[in-house]
Amino acid sequence: MRRSVLREECANHASPTLWRSERGMAIGVTFIVMMITLALGVIYLNSVMREKENVGEERKKVQGHLSAENAIHRIVNNFRTTQDTNSDGQYTDAPVGGNVDASGMNYNDMDADGTNDFNQVFIAQTNLGSEANPIVFGSGAGLTHVWVEALTSGNGTATIHAIGAPDNPSAMVSLDATITLSLLGQINAPVNNAS
Repeated sequence: MRRSVLREECANHASPTLWRSERGMAIGVTFIVMMITLALGVIYLNSVMREKENVGEERKKVQGHLSAENAIHRIVNNFRTTQDTNSDGQYTDAPVGGNVDASGMNYNDMDADGTNDFNQVFIAQTNLGSEANPIVFGSGAGLTHVWVEALTSGNGTATIHAIGAPDNPSAMVSLDATITLSLLGQINAPVNNAS
């Protein structure tokens, strides 16, 4: 009888082996949940890092574009502010000495050849710089190569070529702008009338 009571008591209580298997399952489930969470975290981290790299590259492209556009505006301003220093109605005068920027570049003689840039491009119809020997603006991320191609058709038209970020192929931007004497006249008219 005593044996049957012991068997009955043992049957009513869970065996130690059963408790061990339940603890093992809990640890196993916890480990699987942690591995899934870790995998999702790694995927999210990789996505964020890739997005950060893409934003950095896009920023460099925008900066290259802006530096090229700025160079074009600077050349147009150079032509627009050309002065007739001896009042003979011609823009063939020597570059104006006071038009020098902080880096020592004369605004009216950007290629430093002693010829007024306006005269060089629109009257003498010779190029201002070249692709092989460009005028350089800025430095670092704002570096720009620019040159002006004078068209020899006699129609007073020139093409400004600007390459922003030329030392970074993934961010390099090339812009071209065509400018005519009539456009310069339209720009200069309000300036002259304001004086």
